[in-house]
Amino acid sequence: MPTFTYSPTDSVTIAPNGDVTFVDGGTSTTYSKANGTKTTVKTPPDPNPPPPENAFTNQTKVNGDVVQKYTDLTTTPPVTVKLTFHPNGDIDVTVAIGDEQTRTLITAATGARQRHTWKVGNPEPNSWVSDAPTSTKGGGGGNGGSSGSKSKKPAKRGKPAKKQKSRPKPKKKSKPAQKKAKKKKR
Repeated sequence: MPTFTYSPTDSVTIAPNGDVTFVDGGTSTTYSKANGTKTTVKTPPDPNPPPPENAFTNQTKVNGDVVQKYTDLTTTPPVTVKLTFHPNGDIDVTVAIGDEQTRTLITAATGARQRHTWKVGNPEPNSWVSDAPTSTKGGGGGNGGSSGSKSKKPAKRGKPAKKQKSRPKPKKKSKPAQKKAKKKKR
């Protein structure tokens, strides 16, 4: 169950069963993939914690994606969260607050995130802002499978460089000492 930390107050934990917990400051929000529920816990504990919330919609698509939608009508403007749990463990989260939407893609194996934000009514942008976790605790995320036609291939590694033997420096040939003939005075 890996926990990917992006800052001291921002982390994501992906459980082996696909459940995901987002920590933002003192609030932990867990979305259950199988049960279609959302549970919120605050630190310090709220004396009257909210009960688990059921997904507004919870459907499994033909490709195996589980799509859940939650809407919080108690806030102004209302907040809608759409989660897509992919079979390979990756998670796609779209949060709509008022007329602004933010979509975040989380790779379960590495915790790498990509996100972009746009206004409702405008087309979703093609450019993404990426960030990687500053630390990871626990085992690898997801089930390591692949989605669609993508396949995970091991990294290609070249042959290691041959270690060259160090050759001793050649010794300088010693020239016979030339003796200067000294003239003897008689």
